[in-house]
Amino acid sequence: MKVMGIDPGFSRTGFGIISPEGVRFGVIKGGRGPKQERMMRICEELERIMKREKPDAIILEEFYYGKNARTLSVLSELKGAIIYLAGKRKIKVYEFPASEIKKGITGNGNASKEQVNRMVKELLHIEGNIPDDASDALASAYFFMVRNDMGD
Repeated sequence: MKVMGIDPGFSRTGFGIISPEGVRFGVIKGGRGPKQERMMRICEELERIMKREKPDAIILEEFYYGKNARTLSVLSELKGAIIYLAGKRKIKVYEFPASEIKKGITGNGNASKEQVNRMVKELLHIEGNIPDDASDALASAYFFMVRNDMGD
């Protein structure tokens, strides 16, 4: 099974793909400009990746209402666009709370980005730097695979 985690963001959207063939990850930069143009850039690139990689599932973090309602609203719009793209390609989408993913990866539901990044590198045997956005996406994908008994 090929699983794609996505960490949506208008500045940087991380993605990570875990499959029997290996692990791939990256960051899509939203750039500057109006929200609509940034969303189009991100979604067009995600659609290219979905077309090329053909994942069986896409994993997203559930958003929660934090300090900034505006950020939540904007990210929800992007998340909706991602869910639409997945539906168009008949890819199942699964969502989990960030705390559940962090706990599954590090043992601590309040783990820092650094702790998640370190564990993702260790669990997936990745050397070198992984951008935090891509690390979060890989954590989501790995969590899903382990939770569904598809891991090593």
